[in-house]
Amino acid sequence: MQSDALTTFVTTTFAELGSGDPQPLIRTILLREGYFVGYQFRCGTIRAVWFAESGVVKFHSTGGTLLRKVHLAEQGKKVA
Repeated sequence: MQSDALTTFVTTTFAELGSGDPQPLIRTILLREGYFVGYQFRCGTIRAVWFAESGVVKFHSTGGTLLRKVHLAEQGKKVA
């Protein structure tokens, strides 16, 4: 899944979880010791984190409650 496809997937999931338009989507690059490790997305009161190494996207509420955990590889989605 390319970056744009990942963003589309996250945006769709945000809408399913009740946080979508007209809320802006904010995408932040995550670095560890100067190396790319993933992205963090925010939309309204929901946050999603995708780590490139694991291919997992976790969606959390503002309070930190896990709302959804998606293994992209299990869904046949390729992340590049």
